[in-house]
Amino acid sequence: MAEAAPTITAQNYFGAGANFHAQNSSTEETKIFVPVIGADGDYACSNEFNDGDSYMSEYKYCNATPDIDSDLSTLISQFGEVADSKCPTEMRIHFEAGEAATVTIDGHQHDINPHTALDKFDCSGIIPASSGVGVPTLITVAGTASPVSADLAINANHVDKIGADGEHFHGQNIGPCRVSLSVQYEGQISGATAGNWLNIVIAKSDDNQDTPTSSLTAEQFVDRS
Repeated sequence: MAEAAPTITAQNYFGAGANFHAQNSSTEETKIFVPVIGADGDYACSNEFNDGDSYMSEYKYCNATPDIDSDLSTLISQFGEVADSKCPTEMRIHFEAGEAATVTIDGHQHDINPHTALDKFDCSGIIPASSGVGVPTLITVAGTASPVSADLAINANHVDKIGADGEHFHGQNIGPCRVSLSVQYEGQISGATAGNWLNIVIAKSDDNQDTPTSSLTAEQFVDRS
């Protein structure tokens, strides 16, 4: 019997633009399963309900004149809105020194009463213009240091509720949207200009076998638009 060669394709589940190249993807059926165990300790019956699917797509960004904020388009300017029939609930953007950015989007959809329109968040402008290769200045810092990696996570704070029959009844993005930042630096920073960032925490590391390094974490909140 001849080999049936598989098709090698990562799926673009969220309709990202042409500058975003899917690297890997996954989908998984979701449900609630509740078994009932009888008085004798044996299986009696069970119920399965609230069926749906979860989705993940990871992309690498390519553009000769990078501007990842603009190229993400409504995926970031209307974050949380239904995209290609799925509900994106979290976007993670990773920046690495010298490399193209990586974007990972998680989301889901329901079999019963699927999402069609949701409250959204305009998270554009957090990433500086012309970013997408290397590590941008996501927060202004003082000191002799250079960012060598950064992670930005955008979470829609999505809530779903079931109805009397256990099936999905409705859901919504509950504001505010939380944006979390983590940056690793070569060299040590001595402070930061907050801007819209809150809860800024700076850590420094010294080692007798390595150069000094530092890190910063922060977060900000975006209201529904």
